[in-house]
Amino acid sequence: MNLDAVNPELESKINDLVCETYNKPFLEQEKLLKEAFELIPKPVTQWAHPTTMVTIALFELYYKNQKYEQAKEWLSITLSVADLGTTNAGTYLLAGIFYYDLEKYDEAYKYFDIAYNDAGYYPFSIEDKKYWQFYKQRKDELNPKKKPKSKIRYFQTTAIKSPSISPTPPVTPPATATTPDGCPKPLPTLTIRQLRPLGAGPQLDQRRRR
Repeated sequence: MNLDAVNPELESKINDLVCETYNKPFLEQEKLLKEAFELIPKPVTQWAHPTTMVTIALFELYYKNQKYEQAKEWLSITLSVADLGTTNAGTYLLAGIFYYDLEKYDEAYKYFDIAYNDAGYYPFSIEDKKYWQFYKQRKDELNPKKKPKSKIRYFQTTAIKSPSISPTPPVTPPATATTPDGCPKPLPTLTIRQLRPLGAGPQLDQRRRR
């Protein structure tokens, strides 16, 4: 459920506070975002929005300032409401990126797997390729494909001429719902960048390049 369906005025006020954090110093951003969070009717876990917006903004604020424990706390709230809305694939991918960058690869894989099962390759397509490569490799390691048994065919040769037989034309495989590399075709889903509210700070991928 979204708050704007019940109290659009309060939703607008919370949005304004989040937008007000743009280009503000750390302490001012923290103050404004926590004010916005306190305005969300309790329990905050009943709302997909604005809970997702505010907690992701706080997560990114702490993450970019290398306050990883605080970032993790706010991310956990974001994840607790992920399945209430339609943006869950982006939320889980964000969690996977966070844990990957902290070299907690088991946690990263867990959230990447949820994102992939929900929306396929599409959420990965806008991020650094290393995340998809990591997920694909780990998935293949955990779920190795069984090699098909080889079938040996024996042909009998003879000096007697047999009637000419036209070669069997190659069978064209049917069209599938996947891209050439086996990834599902993009699905219409909200991406990580669309989840990030105005004023939440630099993108995660910008921070990773430092």
